[in-house]
Amino acid sequence: MDGQSNISEGRDECMEGFKPFIGTDVQKSTKASVFRSSVGPIVTLDGCDEKCFITTGNGQIDNNCSFVVNGRYEALKILAIIFNGMFILIAPVGYNLPMGNYKRVPQKEEVIDDKDETASGKMVLQDLQNALVFKVGAGTGLTYGYMERDALGSKEQGLKGYMLVRSLGEKPFAAPGDGGALVFHRRAKDWSCIGVLIGRSSTGTYVVKTIKEILEGFEQYIGRSIALDTPFMDPQVSAILDNEK
Repeated sequence: MDGQSNISEGRDECMEGFKPFIGTDVQKSTKASVFRSSVGPIVTLDGCDEKCFITTGNGQIDNNCSFVVNGRYEALKILAIIFNGMFILIAPVGYNLPMGNYKRVPQKEEVIDDKDETASGKMVLQDLQNALVFKVGAGTGLTYGYMERDALGSKEQGLKGYMLVRSLGEKPFAAPGDGGALVFHRRAKDWSCIGVLIGRSSTGTYVVKTIKEILEGFEQYIGRSIALDTPFMDPQVSAILDNEK
């Protein structure tokens, strides 16, 4: 769910000490246009103190583009592109991996078992069928929906390995600009990231890729462990939820 618009000339100075905030607007600028998505899950890489984040790509983004986050130009770069350009891992320019330029990791063929754990390890995907889930994106902010009974889709739909979410109420679960958004589940005061929003299916449901498979895809390329930075995201999620009360 990338929004697209023409870019304007001019460039502000980059903000020092970049600290991403989930759900804020990300503009990936090429020479002719801007593709919009959302700051998704914030992650840490083994041996790196910088904050990296995940968002969606559109197959045309590479390290020749520039990045505007929440209205400010930032000195960012792409570390990896996986699943045929579907997801990109973004980090501050100053962070260098000992592996040269980014490369693309193809979509894996294996199917996610519905007994696989989410990244938190606190629940399994099977437990989320018909569960209430939340999304934080730049397009529509905080929204909620419910996981379809067939949470992992079906082979016939071409969605095997993905979760399907349906809107609750009049507000749509997502809209253009929400691509790459963090999708999470709550139990009491605890929350767990379960995936990243991709877009809307032909049946009207919203498609979410499991965070477990996304992290594994990036690890396959980077060659080092990558994990959700839950302590860093905790106060952000709390603030977003408090603002909706």
